Amino acid sequence: MPNVDVPRLCGGTFFTQLLRMKKASTRSQEDALLGIRDEVNNQRTLEALIKFFKPDFVVYSDSTFKGMVSGYRSCQEVSGEYLPFTDEYADIAGFDKAVKEKYNDTVNMMVDFVDRFIDCEKEEEKVYPAIKALLQTVKDDMSIADDELFHMWRPITKEELCNETTIILEPFLLGLWHFIVLKRQDNSVGKTTFLSWCYKNSKNDRWRYRSEFGKEYSPNILIKRLDGEILNDSHRQTAEEILDEDTAEYVSDGYTSPAFENYRTVFQQIITNNFYGAPGSTNIQTNYGNITINAYPVHSAPVIDKSDYYHLVVGYDFSTRIRVATDRALMEYISAEVKNTFPLTNTDSMADIPVLVMPEINNQEKEQIVVMGTITKVKPQDNGVVLYVQKNSTFPVEMLVKNMELFGINHKFELNRTHWTIKKINLEEAMEDAANEE
Repeated sequence: MPNVDVPRLCGGTFFTQLLRMKKASTRSQEDALLGIRDEVNNQRTLEALIKFFKPDFVVYSDSTFKGMVSGYRSCQEVSGEYLPFTDEYADIAGFDKAVKEKYNDTVNMMVDFVDRFIDCEKEEEKVYPAIKALLQTVKDDMSIADDELFHMWRPITKEELCNETTIILEPFLLGLWHFIVLKRQDNSVGKTTFLSWCYKNSKNDRWRYRSEFGKEYSPNILIKRLDGEILNDSHRQTAEEILDEDTAEYVSDGYTSPAFENYRTVFQQIITNNFYGAPGSTNIQTNYGNITINAYPVHSAPVIDKSDYYHLVVGYDFSTRIRVATDRALMEYISAEVKNTFPLTNTDSMADIPVLVMPEINNQEKEQIVVMGTITKVKPQDNGVVLYVQKNSTFPVEMLVKNMELFGINHKFELNRTHWTIKKINLEEAMEDAANEE
């Protein structure tokens, strides 16, 4: 009886095949000694993929991310702010709309991704074996219905895809990633598949890929780039591949490009409902034909009850004017819903909302006092975001720590992390409830 759990398409199995196609490390041993980062390591690759549905995603200097990337690749069920694959941490619906309604901008992001990470110069050794393995996975995955629609060079069903003789690389990867982000949020479903492809000799050994899965898939398949460049296939496959790991501490590299900046702008427009027109359909000309998209009417933005929110500023000394570093401004400990309600492109909506300003709780050099006040103005500028604050009163940090849940704070670690966020919590009610707990 066949194993219906093998193969399964999910984030981990997709990422595993991407890593087979990845360019070799750009960093020499001398570079490592000088502190130069590897531009194409596993962590950077996954970070770039996450930015398709969370363009402002940032990884701080935290060794935790490396372990999470390894866990994601091996199909462990991991999630949270570092792996934001749910609506709680990212605007998944925004990515869906970007693919379906702003396809040119989105596929250009994938062109940029392929240029940066995929070794198309070794197409016969890397690209063809991995793409065939992905196609075989889609074909044999019994949990994907034959009429499942993928958004690739055209909207295409699984059955149609499996009969294609030409695969366009960037739309193919984007279509699979879109499917995974929307419909395969349980990454653990691919665990058995991953273990059928990969092994390691000991707990501390590196994972090694050793499988010929997909080798016999459609011998005459042709893979080409979106710009028309044909990738050749010599039908060779490396016997064993090490899924390399970078042992250096990882931080986001601040990578940008015209394609990424354009996509970030488009994505922000999508999630703030700024660009939808009248109902109907429109044809968009792409490099591989016309795509019909639907347009939907704009719905009036709901009136914000500002008493339902408060600003939390941690790690900054109180001042009537607090400048928050850009990479600490509404980047963490904030829900996707709140982030969409208060985009940095519309800071007027952030004024006249209560604020708590406090030191990090482990910093005993600072007086452990919370200042309660009101944000009167928010002003983004080149060197950060300036918060203008009016002070009202103070109370001991201990009161906040004892009642974190009332204030929408899930863990003490947040109070040891310098950042500015907005919580969907009525601060007046939280203060009353905390006082009653005393």
